[in-house]
Amino acid sequence: MNYTNIFNIRNCIMLFTLAGLISCESDEYPFKTIQPVTIAESQLNGAGAEGIEKQNLVITNTADWYSLIRRMDSSMSIIYYFKESDIDFSEYTVLASFDEVRSSGGYKVRISKVVEYSGSINCTVEYESPTGIVTANLNQPFHIVKIPKSNKQIVFN
Repeated sequence: MNYTNIFNIRNCIMLFTLAGLISCESDEYPFKTIQPVTIAESQLNGAGAEGIEKQNLVITNTADWYSLIRRMDSSMSIIYYFKESDIDFSEYTVLASFDEVRSSGGYKVRISKVVEYSGSINCTVEYESPTGIVTANLNQPFHIVKIPKSNKQIVFN
């Protein structure tokens, strides 16, 4: 076998390997970073009376949205802290993250990053603990954002 044949075989192997790698779909590489728009970031002060557990929610319709607002407003009017409450669900999806009820102030929850991959949208939620002097009242931090509507699965990390 001469060097020309070895060179051609090696090139064919590399070409097929490259073609195989390109054709593989992977969620490892971000498709697009989405900038979420904050609707509200505050805390509920009903000491858990609202009945909202620590959770992450995906809201895709007006009925579920207003149901959440009613629950949040059940012990104290919180809607005045919202930057907007009329959401066009044909254009947007609402993401909400609620922390557990805390025994003091200074805690925060934040949907800090939203990345769209080929098969899903991944949301990073960060929790912040207080530093320094804090209030001594029961509260429950939350963060609510909207993102452009998508039919992809939304996953919270």
